[in-house]
Amino acid sequence: MTTQVRTFDCPWCGAISPVPADHLGEHYPCPECRQATKLTPKNTSNRPPTAPPPDAPHTSGHRTFDCPWCGAIAPIPASHLGERFHCPECGKETKLTPTNTRSAALTAPPPDAPHVEVKGGGRGVLVAVALVTLGAAVWFFAGRPSEPTPSAASAERPDIGRKGADRPEPPPLADPPEAPPAAPAPSVPAPAAMTEPPPPAAPTPPDVERVALQAELAKATEAAAEATRRHEEARAALAAHLAAHPDADRAAADAVGFDTLRAERARLATGAATVAASRAARTAMVAFVEADPARVALADRVLAWLRTDLDGREAASAASWRDLHWSGDGVDRALSALTNAAAAAAVPPPADLVRAEADLRLAREAATRRADEARARLEAAPAPR
Repeated sequence: MTTQVRTFDCPWCGAISPVPADHLGEHYPCPECRQATKLTPKNTSNRPPTAPPPDAPHTSGHRTFDCPWCGAIAPIPASHLGERFHCPECGKETKLTPTNTRSAALTAPPPDAPHVEVKGGGRGVLVAVALVTLGAAVWFFAGRPSEPTPSAASAERPDIGRKGADRPEPPPLADPPEAPPAAPAPSVPAPAAMTEPPPPAAPTPPDVERVALQAELAKATEAAAEATRRHEEARAALAAHLAAHPDADRAAADAVGFDTLRAERARLATGAATVAASRAARTAMVAFVEADPARVALADRVLAWLRTDLDGREAASAASWRDLHWSGDGVDRALSALTNAAAAAAVPPPADLVRAEADLRLAREAATRRADEARARLEAAPAPR
């Protein structure tokens, strides 16, 4: 029983080997490069292996180089991998690598490979044609009969004085043999791989106006970033002061509230000389305090202060701030003490911090506006050609 054989083309080195067809699906070590490859119907075929020509110089340690420029195939030593190699056919220089060389034997050049001049035959034909042409020329100039001199002609021929029409014509010269046509030189097709790449396109000159707008935008953006940074620093300094005095705002509001109560009490106390007028002023003061919850809180603090006052007993019988004698000296002392304490606790932020924050905020807004205007001019500029 004959085992069917298939042809295996090694994808690693290009070697061609026969393999049994029943080994498909197995891993086969290439006898050339020893790389193992799984045999499949795609990397094997039913065609017979291609035998190298008899004069192929495939020896141990040599590889086959396929020139990517002209397609010529040449043997090179395997030790030259990594070096620059000049193709003997087209003269192009190529670096030898395992990718553009293989350890398979030389094969016939591809059909579109450049023509290689035949040694001996063509040159012999040209030499033969040149010799034939030279011999015809020598025969034409050396073998033609010379014209007789006048004295000899008159001695030998009596009719020298006759007209030229009576003179016998010399025999016509034979035409020289035609040289065989030279064999036409075979045309060499230019391989597509030798086409030089097109030169790079010349860079277009930059758009001067657009470059200037871009520089203006970069400068404005940098200025806006700097103004933003300085404003944030001023805001941080102001916030740090407020954090260090958390009750300053409330104390300032309390100082204003106590001063308001003092002013209203003084206004109502004017002209309250009689008992009835004093009672009317007290009722009006209670109504003024009840109109605002913040004033009610301040009135409770007035009552609490009066209960600790050792100079007067105005709050001894008062159940709430409504029972206070708002026109008495004790309320006046309480309002003065509470107003002064609130004013002392209301530490305002330094004027230079407030002024710096305001000025830098305006500078930030102006720089941001200039950056937006520069960006709008750049976007409105015509696109580069």
